[in-house]
Amino acid sequence: MKRFVFLFASLLGAFCVQAQDLVVTTDQDSINCKIMHVYSAEIYFKYKDDGREKSMLMPLSKVAYYEKNYYGVQEKEESTSTTDKADAGGGKTIVDYPKLRIGLQLGLSYQLGQIPDGLKAQDEEHLEGLRSGLSYGVEISHFVNRVLGFGAKLSYFRAKQETEGYIWFDPSTSIFYETTMVDDVRILFVGPSLSFRNLPITSRSSFYSSVSIGGLLYKDNAYLMEPITITGSATGVGLDLGYDISLSKHFSLGILFSTTLGVLTNVEVEDSSGISEVPVNFSLCRFDLSVGIRLMDYLDKKNDEVEPSYRRY
Repeated sequence: MKRFVFLFASLLGAFCVQAQDLVVTTDQDSINCKIMHVYSAEIYFKYKDDGREKSMLMPLSKVAYYEKNYYGVQEKEESTSTTDKADAGGGKTIVDYPKLRIGLQLGLSYQLGQIPDGLKAQDEEHLEGLRSGLSYGVEISHFVNRVLGFGAKLSYFRAKQETEGYIWFDPSTSIFYETTMVDDVRILFVGPSLSFRNLPITSRSSFYSSVSIGGLLYKDNAYLMEPITITGSATGVGLDLGYDISLSKHFSLGILFSTTLGVLTNVEVEDSSGISEVPVNFSLCRFDLSVGIRLMDYLDKKNDEVEPSYRRY
């Protein structure tokens, strides 16, 4: 009997140790809980609900007051960092979110524009070769919480195609010429972005997506009997979806699927005769599949550390 009483008292004492803290919400709800960690913008705690242990990550904007050791049980403090802390309940690690994310990527691209009907075989083969190319990209995002971030995106696409033995008809002289036709296409996209991230509280790996609206700059260094430069600009939209695989606290390996949307309606053509404007209807839409490195910064500050007693908000 004494052993049973001792065991019951031990279990009751263990629960009291786990539920010794207090969180008061802005709706004046009091929660008897165990505060696991307090981040710069969120508080993570565990509590009992109908005999079941539950956990919650609550924004500090919804917390009016919290205090550790509120019920008079002396809390044993552990030495931890400001971003990681052992979860006493399940042996997992509670991970704070990185505020700054910088992505660098390299990949393969495919242009989606339709090739016009009625072209001769040489022209179709030449344009088909310009569909595929390489893409490079840089993304910078500052996250205001675990989910939402603001930043900027830059992507660069390049495709080059050279056709030797191209037969070209000069309408001014009614003569056919055999020459080499070259197109060296470069497309730059830059604009602000809105980013979204699904980052679990116990992991540094996450799904990532973003939408951006900006400018598309088009340039084609071409050659057909003489050098020709074709330039244009358009409004573009970028959509990204990817996954960041954590390698360490500050580095991740990223896989990214992107699409860029835009249409050229006017270009400038410069050759030996001068510069002329030509109306066009040319699609700049493409798909990118890339891999790269993600650099993370938690932007930790000393004043983000929470005193062991309490803070008011």
